[in-house]
Amino acid sequence: MFAVEFFSCYHYRPPLLVQPTGKSPLVQIRLSVPKEKVKISTNKGGKISFNFRTYWEWNPGEEVKIFPTRTGFQMDVGKKIVSDLQDTVLFISQERIRMANREYRGIIKVFFSADSGLTVVNCLPVDEYLYSVVPCEIGPINTATYQAVKAQAVAARSFALARIGKRRGLGYDLYDTYLRDQEYWGAVAERDLAIKAVNETKGEVLVYQGKIAMTLYHGNCGGITADGSLGYLPGIYDTPNHQRGATSFCAEGGNFNWQLTIAIDSLEKTFTQVLSMASRLRIRRIQLEKDQKSRRVRRLHLETNQGKFTVSGQDCRFALGLKSTMFDLQIVGRKAVFTGRGWGHGVGLCQEGAIEMAKRGYNYREILAHYYPVLRFRRRY
Repeated sequence: MFAVEFFSCYHYRPPLLVQPTGKSPLVQIRLSVPKEKVKISTNKGGKISFNFRTYWEWNPGEEVKIFPTRTGFQMDVGKKIVSDLQDTVLFISQERIRMANREYRGIIKVFFSADSGLTVVNCLPVDEYLYSVVPCEIGPINTATYQAVKAQAVAARSFALARIGKRRGLGYDLYDTYLRDQEYWGAVAERDLAIKAVNETKGEVLVYQGKIAMTLYHGNCGGITADGSLGYLPGIYDTPNHQRGATSFCAEGGNFNWQLTIAIDSLEKTFTQVLSMASRLRIRRIQLEKDQKSRRVRRLHLETNQGKFTVSGQDCRFALGLKSTMFDLQIVGRKAVFTGRGWGHGVGLCQEGAIEMAKRGYNYREILAHYYPVLRFRRRY
């Protein structure tokens, strides 16, 4: 069970969990749960700790209801009601804890923050966190792709450990979504092969100059990965020995090629919103500015009825729902046709490429060395 260290400098400050020595470090994941009501239960019961002092017995199957209030939150446990809680509440059980149609290993903590309101966090060893992250991120798992699963486990572990402590003052380390960090659904997503991959790579990470690296990854690079803002994540050709002009490993992936057609009216409305214009833009011309190496769009230069504007490639991608910034644009009548490659930001490991490498017989270390050529392997626990 976890050791808990309490601090009382601020009434809403969450407790910090002590990292166990020589074991999988603890990680704290902020969960996406309904803000209007949270229901928590467990089959075997346990204990509920609040106000840093009081422990209540938590009966098997007993549902705890939590409601946000103006200055904190209310907790209903059977016939017991505690109003306007402003301290951290810990839910501790030997059984998985059930919440919002999912089950979670470890401890659940709930606290109120003036900035973010009611906050629910899952605290557990990082390897148990990875049991869910790996299948959520790499997708369908089978024996033919197992080495890619192991590569994903090392990359996801490195990413998580590199992020621990970065949000210390907020009371959590990571969000449970790939939009902010890594996708995490709790125990419902766990798969036997993913658990095996995590256990077989226990403690293995990728490092740069002795420090755990922020090992970014994405769905499909479109044939060439992008240079990351971190110098140890250079762009590479996703081909054997990084040979230019060879067939890419990810070329067989379902996201290697894509096309999206958007009506000009919709395009103009979107760019009007992106640029926060008071009145509707009328687009006369669009010019793409691309990165010379990876051919990803850095900026779109717009000529409109209200002047010239610039939109970043990433802003365009998210606003229009494009799979990547590796695209060309053609105006056909009153339609904009986007033809592109890849899925995601393009930095680091290409998941569909890693899957193909595994099918061809590469092992997980060879896969990781291919996508992270500057990084080195280490075992940290």
